[in-house]
Amino acid sequence: MAVVRPLEALRYDPARAGDVGSLLAPPYDVITPSEQAELHARSPYNVIRLILSQEADRAAAAARTLRDWVERGILVRDRTPAVYLYSQRFSLPDGTTRRRDGVLCRLRLEEYGKGIVRRHERTLAAPKVPLILPPADAYGQAKRCLEIIAAALREAGAETEHVVRTRTFLLDVEDSDDVGRAHGEMFGDVRPASTMIVVAGLLDPRWLVEIEADALLPA
Repeated sequence: MAVVRPLEALRYDPARAGDVGSLLAPPYDVITPSEQAELHARSPYNVIRLILSQEADRAAAAARTLRDWVERGILVRDRTPAVYLYSQRFSLPDGTTRRRDGVLCRLRLEEYGKGIVRRHERTLAAPKVPLILPPADAYGQAKRCLEIIAAALREAGAETEHVVRTRTFLLDVEDSDDVGRAHGEMFGDVRPASTMIVVAGLLDPRWLVEIEADALLPA
């Protein structure tokens, strides 16, 4: 039996984000380049910036944008957990219309072979590649590492100010300035003890840098 739970959704605040009609976008995999540009121009808060950013590292850009919108109140979390009805009406090429209903909720992951949770469509490899492959430069990879650290801190109820030590592992000492710049952008006035080490190799041959962080969680 599937285990489902209510969730606290993020919603646009119309007073800050504007008319909802200017904020919507089709699914990312049917958007043409010209439509992508038009949606970006339609509103600075169009959801296109989360699902199909124009930046090279789309996943990292979406994460930054989502955090910014939440911090500025563009997106507001519901106070009460709920299961949300999701209804779509659409037209088919033959002119007929269809309605598809579903729910949005939390769902416990299960082993696929158990047959409890099933995929709703095929998952293609190509759209996932930009999310899996690291940026090609040390600065971009350092930013990705630090964003992962920041996300882990938030899940634990902490922030970057609670980090007391970082360890950075580099393949090339020439990348130290770029990695240090990313580190400084992340921590700002927070000054954790920091060690940078040049190593012969990392687990993935594509990696140029790896960063660890120790934090003291708030009571």
